[in-house]
Amino acid sequence: MAAITDLTFTQLAAASPANSIVLSDGTTPLAAGVYLNASNITGDTIDALTDTGVLELMFKIRQYAGTAQTTVNAAANGGDGPDPGEALAAFPPYAYSNISADGEVTVSQTSAFTLPVNFNTVLGQNV
Repeated sequence: MAAITDLTFTQLAAASPANSIVLSDGTTPLAAGVYLNASNITGDTIDALTDTGVLELMFKIRQYAGTAQTTVNAAANGGDGPDPGEALAAFPPYAYSNISADGEVTVSQTSAFTLPVNFNTVLGQNV
């Protein structure tokens, strides 16, 4: 099997809430392309570009990418998982701090990518 080096938007959409990532064919008011619905992803009403919520949006997109990665890796080779060195490892699990007195935790997110010098092709690392 070939190494898994990226995720598709279909795989990310499958790991996300319904209608969070959609494709427009250009026949709607939207131009043709892939669109992220920030309100669906965060569960919050976002109705202006001046609204806050970018941190939550990015956290959740990263969370869904990690879920999609786990699913794709598990499904490789007919469900046997990828061969050694071929699993996508771009989105490793989060690291959590201890719970503070305020009931909060610090979450560290790492994403690992292989970038060629020209930056036009971005590939995930393999383990």
